[in-house]
Amino acid sequence: MENKTKLPSLNYRILKKLVIIAIIAIGIVSAALPYILYKRDIETAHNQAREKAILIKTGLLSVMMQTGDPAAVRKAVDEFKKNRNFKLRMIRSDFVRRQYGERDGETSSDAVDMDILSGKLDHYTNLKAVTYIYKFPFIADERCVKCHRTQNDEPVPHGTVLGLLEITFDISDSRAASIKLIIFSIIANLFTVIILFIVFYWILAKDILTPIKLITDSIKDLEDEKFGISLPSPKTREIAVLSERVKHTAETMEKKKWDRERELETDRKKLSQIRDFARKQADHLEIHDENDISDIISRLSVAVKEVEKSQMLTHITEFVTFERKEVLLSNNIELIRPTSLYLTGLITGKQGAVKKGSVELALEEAITNAMVHGNLEVPSHLKEDDFSKFDELVSQRQNEAPYRNRKVKVYYDYSNQKAVFRIIDEGKGFEHKSYINKMAEDSFLPHGRGIIIIRTFASSIQYNESGSELTITFDL
Repeated sequence: MENKTKLPSLNYRILKKLVIIAIIAIGIVSAALPYILYKRDIETAHNQAREKAILIKTGLLSVMMQTGDPAAVRKAVDEFKKNRNFKLRMIRSDFVRRQYGERDGETSSDAVDMDILSGKLDHYTNLKAVTYIYKFPFIADERCVKCHRTQNDEPVPHGTVLGLLEITFDISDSRAASIKLIIFSIIANLFTVIILFIVFYWILAKDILTPIKLITDSIKDLEDEKFGISLPSPKTREIAVLSERVKHTAETMEKKKWDRERELETDRKKLSQIRDFARKQADHLEIHDENDISDIISRLSVAVKEVEKSQMLTHITEFVTFERKEVLLSNNIELIRPTSLYLTGLITGKQGAVKKGSVELALEEAITNAMVHGNLEVPSHLKEDDFSKFDELVSQRQNEAPYRNRKVKVYYDYSNQKAVFRIIDEGKGFEHKSYINKMAEDSFLPHGRGIIIIRTFASSIQYNESGSELTITFDL
C-alpha cells in the first residue's frame, strides 16, 4: 500500500490545478486577442480604403462632368495625392492613354493591374507589414460618354474599364495601438484572473479545505486516543456529515476506552483481592514458597472466571424450553456468548465429549451468523471495510423493525455418540453453495471465517435450501 505521507495534500492538488487552469485561460486569451485585433485592423483598413475610393471616384467623376477637361482631372488627382493618410496612384487603360496621351507613372505591367484593367478582377487588396494596398477599376457608365470616345468616335460602351485607382495606407499607427491594446488586455486579464483565483481559493479554503484539514487532524488525534475534538460550524451539508461522523466516532471510542479502563481496573481489583486472599490463606496454612502461592493465585483466578461463566448461564436459562429442547433468542448479541457456554456445558461431562472450547467457538460463530447476518441482515464484508460502521449498523437494527422482531431458534439433541444442533434464523438466507465453493477455491477470503471455524471443529454441517437453517453435528 502506498505510504500516505508521500501523497500530496488536498490544498496542493487544488492549488496546482487552479494555477494550470489560470495559465491555460491566460494563454488562450493571449493567443486569441492578437488574431482578433489583426483581423480588426485589416477590416478597418479595408473599410477606410473603400470609403476613400468611393469618395475619390465620385470626386473625379464630378470634375469630369463639370469641366470635361483632362487637365482639371489630373489636378484633382494631384490634390488627392497630397493626403498624408494614404498614397494614390492612377493607371489609365490603353484606349484612354491613346485618347489623351501618355503620362508618367500611369502605366503598369503588374499582373494584378492587367487583370483589373482587363476586367478579370473587380478589386484587389494586399497587406505587407504595415502597408495596406487597395486597387479597384474605373468602369464606364452613361456619364462617361462626354469625355471618353472610342477610336471610331463612338460613345464608350457601358462596363468598359477606363483605368484603375491604387490607394496605399500606412497602418503602422493602428498596428501600434493594437499592440498596446494587446499588452493592456493581457495585463488586465492576468490581473483579473489572479484576483478571481485568490477570491475563489479563499472561499474554497474557508468553506471546504480548512474544515477538511481540521477533520483530518481530528482523525489523526483519534488514532492517538485524543478525543477532545472541537470542529467549527460547517458551511456545507457534506462537511456537516463528516464532522458529525468524526464526533460520533470520537464519543464512541472514548466510551469504549473508559469501558476498557474500567474493565481493566475491575480485573486489577479482582486480581488484587485474589492475591490478598491467597496470601492470607497461605499464611494461615504456613505456606511460604512463592511458586506454591502463585499456583494458588492462578487456581483462584480460574475459579473466579468459572463463577462468572455460571452467572452467564443463569442469565440464559430463562430462554430454555427443556421439553422442546429449544433455545429461543431475541436479536441481542449479548446472548451469543452465554448461549454457547450453556449449550456446551450440557455435554461437558458426557463420555467421549469433544473439547469444550472447540464446541463453544463453533456454536458462537453459528449463532452470530444467524443473528447478525441472517436476522439483522448486516453484510459480513462491512466488518472488514469499516468495523465501526458494522458495529453501529448491528446496534441500529437490533431496535429497528422488522429486524428486532425476528428470533433465532436453536434445537439441540444429545446422545452418547453425537450432539446435533439446528440453528434457524428468520432472515432471507444466502447462496451457501456458491459461497462454500468459493471458500474451497480461496481460503484467504477477507470474510466468512466463521463458516471456516464451524467446518473445522464440527463433524459435519448442512444448510437447508435457502441457507436460513444450519445443522451442525459433533461426534462425541
